[in-house]
Amino acid sequence: MKKSTKTTYGKVDIATSEPFSQHPNGFGISPYLQEKVVFVGQCEVYTRAAELLEQLLGLSVHPSQIYRMTTHYGAAIEADLDQPVELPATAVAEGDEPESDSVANPVVYVQADGAMLLTDEGYKENKLARIFRADALRDSTVEGRGGHIEQSVFVAHLGSASAFTPKFRAQVDGHKLLGENLIFLSDGAPWLRYLMAESYPKATLILDRAGGPVLPCNGTPGQSESGCF
Repeated sequence: MKKSTKTTYGKVDIATSEPFSQHPNGFGISPYLQEKVVFVGQCEVYTRAAELLEQLLGLSVHPSQIYRMTTHYGAAIEADLDQPVELPATAVAEGDEPESDSVANPVVYVQADGAMLLTDEGYKENKLARIFRADALRDSTVEGRGGHIEQSVFVAHLGSASAFTPKFRAQVDGHKLLGENLIFLSDGAPWLRYLMAESYPKATLILDRAGGPVLPCNGTPGQSESGCF
């Protein structure tokens, strides 16, 4: 007996007695092609991902299959994604003497914001944070072009602030001992102010309203269960 497996070379019939005839995680697609499908699927909307796969590999993969595969592997690695990621040369342990002010006791920035995203089920609350050290900032080689952040950690969650907080704290708590050198950049969202007061009382808050005036929370989609954005 044989099984058909979709590969980057097209469909291949493999005898069921061979290890390569197995369908990893129930998908009749080779592991190598699964990796390519998931990579494109997490970069683009699924219809566009299907078009890219056909253009680049000459293979027809239905958008719904890309959705199922991307969702499956996204859920499978969710626990790993929630594990703390240590930025290089983080804060010294309490009571230790810092070797130098810039290396042993760095400045770490935390940017956090929220928005309402339109999904198939209607508007849903979304939270996103970015954490980076001050010495990860790099100037552009082109004058007047600004710069970039060389290394950072992103934390994202589709849901409320209360559900986002454990993921957020897992990445930020390791910098708590920095005190005022832990700097939050925020538009003044109440959920983040409450979290700072409770968990990071010595941290510094820089209020950033460059995006425009703060509007009242009396409309949709500007209202969320965790308060104004």
